[in-house]
Amino acid sequence: MSAAQLRRIISAALLCATALPAWGNEKPLLSASTENSTPGEIRPSPELVRIVLDSVGRGNLEQLDACVAAQRLKHADYASLLRAVRISGGAGHALWFVRPSLNPYCQVLYGAHLFQYFLVDEQPSASRSFYRLVYQNGGDSFDIYGQKSHGLNDIGSTGCVAIECRSSRMSFDGRQYQPVQCSRTRWNDHGQEVTESRRCGADDWKNSQSSGFAPSSDPKADIEKRVIESLNAAAPTASWDHAISIMADITCSGHPSTVVVSQGHDAIWLGIVNAGMRIPGKPIIVNWPISPGNQSAFCSQPVHITTYPHTCQGNDGPLPGCKPAPGCVDISIEDDQCDPMNGYWNNRLGTMSWWRN
Repeated sequence: MSAAQLRRIISAALLCATALPAWGNEKPLLSASTENSTPGEIRPSPELVRIVLDSVGRGNLEQLDACVAAQRLKHADYASLLRAVRISGGAGHALWFVRPSLNPYCQVLYGAHLFQYFLVDEQPSASRSFYRLVYQNGGDSFDIYGQKSHGLNDIGSTGCVAIECRSSRMSFDGRQYQPVQCSRTRWNDHGQEVTESRRCGADDWKNSQSSGFAPSSDPKADIEKRVIESLNAAAPTASWDHAISIMADITCSGHPSTVVVSQGHDAIWLGIVNAGMRIPGKPIIVNWPISPGNQSAFCSQPVHITTYPHTCQGNDGPLPGCKPAPGCVDISIEDDQCDPMNGYWNNRLGTMSWWRN
């Protein structure tokens, strides 16, 4: 990998955090992102929960039920998996921003770096309030602004892939939200961040990368696709498409990561993508040669991967930089000929560390 390629990969990891256009330096009323709770969050009402369930599709209830059971919640307690923030709209309107909660965490409502979100308009009346879904998407960040069009607040949506982020300012046209200003943020070959305006709809890419998000009937397949895309961008010389993978909390973050092992002719590659990462081009990448007799290599392939409890203990005692964490696990990669390669989250270094017998 050339120095220029490495610089672009490292730069992409920082891109989404900075790719938030100010739209004329207007400060948003609400800003939300994948990895952080949104200020003002509360438990959503039954009406808001119903709208979200209808939007994601009743076919996904099985996966949501699995989340409810895994978190030891009451049966059908979907409200605990969501959070809502009210934005006063005036003139009889209130906008509700609904997103998945971070704790408890449900993978079905997240992706490799994105989160699903919903914007619901509430119109109170003398007897009861009426609710309608006015926007839904999945991406890296979302903003609500004070300026209004046809009675509803303007919004901003940002979505990132490995090489760039795209953002769009949207206004309500009386029927739906339409992009009115679009931009693209990327890093050039000199490592400089470049944000440029672009004509909305100027090419086949979505204005906000994931704008117009439609829930898949197979959320797991969507996550796997994004993981492979991010790994291909970070380490294109490895073959990730037919690799083996598992999902587990190996970074001790409380969120599952996807761990992928690629087996080449002369090397074993491992990629780790945290489900809560903003940028899909920011995985942890490790590779080992296949070289019998080398303590820092594997003896043969194929290899297989397993998890085991995160006890912070190796064969020679406590593991350096390891900190116990509920739900966290370690991984072991074995080729059935040499000693296994064992990996754990090094809290001191903020990355994986490896040891073997």
